[in-house]
Amino acid sequence: MDILTFVVELAKALGWPIAVVTMLLVLRRPLRGLIPLLTKLKYKDLELEFGERIEEAKQEAAALPKSPDQKEGAIATTESIARLAELSPRAAVLESWRTVEEELTDIGHRLSGPGEIVSGLGPMRRIRPNEVLRSLEREKRADPNMISLLRHLQHLRNEAAHAPQFALSEEAALDYGALAERVRQELGRLGV
Repeated sequence: MDILTFVVELAKALGWPIAVVTMLLVLRRPLRGLIPLLTKLKYKDLELEFGERIEEAKQEAAALPKSPDQKEGAIATTESIARLAELSPRAAVLESWRTVEEELTDIGHRLSGPGEIVSGLGPMRRIRPNEVLRSLEREKRADPNMISLLRHLQHLRNEAAHAPQFALSEEAALDYGALAERVRQELGRLGV
């Protein structure tokens, strides 16, 4: 084999790998922006779960002050959420968040009672949970760690509701349900 044939064969063998590496280098910033949107990546024997956000939310929940009646250990999800997580983890996340929104709506009704109108939450308006959350945050009626956890859970719920390729394990849905239940209980204790 002469040198010219060797160079041609080497170029054939290395053409595609060099093209792929070059494309990855050129597109690394846009691709890096897409990675947080992934919920699950699987390739042959390699499977990566992007459940770090649930873990971050668990850490935020651990920073919440413990209430006197709270037992040691994590708060479990309700039985209905656990059954739902078996069938559809996405539906379990949505249902878990719905219970949090109901608690926020109840707080909104208490805040906008007949004698008091807080932050524009008047008795004639429909109570929007997001407005109640902003009001609690603005008026410092809730622990900042709980507000942060609420925002985190809200973001995860939005991903579950709107991301077309959202894939979630049953375990992650159960973790989300437990966190949502913890937040719902903390909201119930606010005394607003």
